[in-house]
Amino acid sequence: MIETDLRAMLASSVTSSDVYNICAGRVYVGGFPPNVTYPAVVMFLINENEDHMSYAREDRIQYSCYADYYSSAMDLADSVVSKIKGLQRLISTGSTQNVLRSLYDNRTYLYDDSVSKHVAICDQLIQYKR
Repeated sequence: MIETDLRAMLASSVTSSDVYNICAGRVYVGGFPPNVTYPAVVMFLINENEDHMSYAREDRIQYSCYADYYSSAMDLADSVVSKIKGLQRLISTGSTQNVLRSLYDNRTYLYDDSVSKHVAICDQLIQYKR
């Protein structure tokens, strides 16, 4: 799963110090654990495609960046975007996912009343081969 490798990259203090400094490695795939501490990021696979000629996959990943304040959510989203934008290499040591192309697609903002948090949502289009 590409999400697992992306999560490992973003949650690491070595490969992603900006994101780590803001959310202390609290990057999750598919949902938050019970009693999550904020700020935090949750990633979702939104769409997946495979080119059967080149065997490359192209997926859309959504990153929802939660924080107590609007500016904190936006700063966290800026840090995530700086890591995913233009990513073109093996994602991390030991990864078998070779990224061919990575594009930042858009950003949306909302306030999540259910947890009383500000949320900056970013989308990534990522093309890769396994």
